[in-house]
Amino acid sequence: MLLKEYGKAKARLLRPLGFEPQRNTDPESNGEYRLLAWLASLPERKQYDSVVDVGANMGEWTAAAMTRLKPTGLARFLCVEPVPHFAQQVRDRFAANPEVACHEVALSDSSGGFIEITSAGGGARIIESGRQPENGTSIKTIATHRVALSTGDDLVRAEGVKPWLIKIDCDGHDLRVLRGFAATLRQIRPVIQFEYCDFWAVEGMRLRDACGFLAGLGYATFKLFPDRLLRFRFNPLFETFGYQNIIAAPSEFASFSGESVSFRGA
Repeated sequence: MLLKEYGKAKARLLRPLGFEPQRNTDPESNGEYRLLAWLASLPERKQYDSVVDVGANMGEWTAAAMTRLKPTGLARFLCVEPVPHFAQQVRDRFAANPEVACHEVALSDSSGGFIEITSAGGGARIIESGRQPENGTSIKTIATHRVALSTGDDLVRAEGVKPWLIKIDCDGHDLRVLRGFAATLRQIRPVIQFEYCDFWAVEGMRLRDACGFLAGLGYATFKLFPDRLLRFRFNPLFETFGYQNIIAAPSEFASFSGESVSFRGA
């Protein structure tokens, strides 16, 4: 796809300048787990009670979040996983942990009814009727699931929680999921983490729109690096579709006030 190739060219320009992280999907070394440890230390955390993991897969990230954040007093960990066999693995994994709840639903920017999703390999995609899967995936490896559709706001209201952190990893549907948390972001003010990658180009999603949505709610945006957060304001050069984690925090949080926020000591 020409759009992806154009994005790669921009990434090659930005990376030596320190504005684009290296592609690294390992949370142990790309900063994701250091971010959790740093978030556990912040004074703003004290007014919150939970964590939400959207696109929980098999629960690896939730387990890491529990290790680092449960000792600080967070009492609820909500896993959202629409693929039935992954949701069952989450339930089995945390069967002895009453503070973990698994919701087998698909989150989006609208609620009600059901939607068909497909799963192949390690994740799930919402594929419109008649559309073929991307990246040469064999149709024989595709499984279709009919799951309930909801919004993050509905989930938060039903659980009665105040999330400190909402992590979204939904293979290109992250912006739709983010928009479904609009009331939560406006009223509760959690920290947000979402994955930005080449699936966004496939789904017609843009980092520009995510940053605009968040700015409209009074959020500052940061790129996650292994040792720090780097504040950024959207520029068309940043629409690279290169894999990275974007962090958003309420502008009023003093802990996020710097242009570059170090994880030193975390």
